[in-house]
This record gives sequence, structure tokens and C-alpha cells, in this order.
Amino acid sequence: MSIRKYLEAQPIFQMASYDFREERTRDSVIFSGSPRRHPYDQEKMLLIVDPSGEATHFLEFLIADVAFFEALPNIVTGDGKAIPMARIWIPKGRLGIEYTPFEVADPPKHFSSIDRLNEIVNGYDR
Repeated sequence: MSIRKYLEAQPIFQMASYDFREERTRDSVIFSGSPRRHPYDQEKMLLIVDPSGEATHFLEFLIADVAFFEALPNIVTGDGKAIPMARIWIPKGRLGIEYTPFEVADPPKHFSSIDRLNEIVNGYDR
């Protein structure tokens, strides 16, 4: 599996609408970020935690495990690109996977932004 597929994953613009019910979310944990379609599995989603921030990492969840989905205002990059944002509720006890890409070095170099990661993966840094 190539990390390029993960970076090129398309945003999720629509998910099933849910009525907010406290009983659905009472035993859930809230995650915020930019939701994306999983590049290989239609039953999963990715959540880029802080697409414009210091520490680039993303989370993977089963879409069926999303107890509630709330669209948040988009954030806009310096070059005018809109990044969709959302808040999701995942019930406690469900499985999620956290990915933290890094450049192989001694010690490993973590990326300061998703743009820098894109540059390296797409060969702009060579």
C-alpha cells in the first residue's frame, strides 16, 4: 500500500445524516479533522486530524462505527484551498488505527505539515 493513495483520498462530502441523540453519543469519544474516503476500503474512513497544523497524522475508522457526524466550517489554506472539516463520535471500545508518517532518519523526522508530506511523497523534494 502506498501512502500516496492515502494522501490522494477524496474528501467525504456526505455521510448519513443522524439525529443528535445524547444516548447515542454518551459513551463515545469525539474526534475532529478532515474526513476522507479510505483509498482501498469503502467501509472505512480516514480523518486527517490537523491538516494545517504542526503534527501530521491521520486516523482510520469503520464508517459503521460512527455514532454521530457533524460538519464543521471549512478551513482555508494560504493558497485559497478549502479543506472540509468534521467532528465525529466513535463509541468507546471500537477499534481505530492511528497513522503517523515520518521520514526515515536517525532519529525519525516527523512532518511539520501535510503539504511537506505531499512534497516528499510526490517527489518534489528530490
